[in-house]
Amino acid sequence: MAYELLGTIAVAELEVPVEIIGERTRKVSLGGLQVELKKGAKLELPLKAVLSLIRRGEASIDPSRLYSIGELNKIRWKEEQSYQLQKLEPFFYLKARLLIELLEQEAMNEPRAQAKIRHIKVCVLDIARSRLNKILKAVLANPEPSRELMSLMTLEERALYVKLCSIVGAWRDSMQRFIEEGDVLEL
Repeated sequence: MAYELLGTIAVAELEVPVEIIGERTRKVSLGGLQVELKKGAKLELPLKAVLSLIRRGEASIDPSRLYSIGELNKIRWKEEQSYQLQKLEPFFYLKARLLIELLEQEAMNEPRAQAKIRHIKVCVLDIARSRLNKILKAVLANPEPSRELMSLMTLEERALYVKLCSIVGAWRDSMQRFIEEGDVLEL
């Protein structure tokens, strides 16, 4: 489901922190505006623009503006200590994946870096697992999507939540009809 979202317009809205590393100043069109990019500039640009700049060697992701291990550990701790979903930004998992990808590129054969990457992956998966349990409980308690609950979720979680609500709601309704009106003897 997360991969299904990658090509959508919603993900195109993600602003990625980058540092301009290209030697020459260049103008880029972003949403109809002309933006001048100078070497050393740190800014957030739409994912689509960032990908082309990175491919051309004109920008790199700014790791100082992504999550740190400490921040991820804090999010995991809060999530595991609470019965309620904690608010996460809509692009949490995508930004965490950007951090992992950046670290993987920087540390191809460095054992210490590999351990750090494994730790981050475990941490993010623990967060996802904990949040999934809470989402499942919420769906089972009430399979009607709640805007309030969705405001706490990431983009991927919202898609899952709506789909689960639809499936569980339809199953509940069909079981209710079967129990109240079904005629087993005519099968």
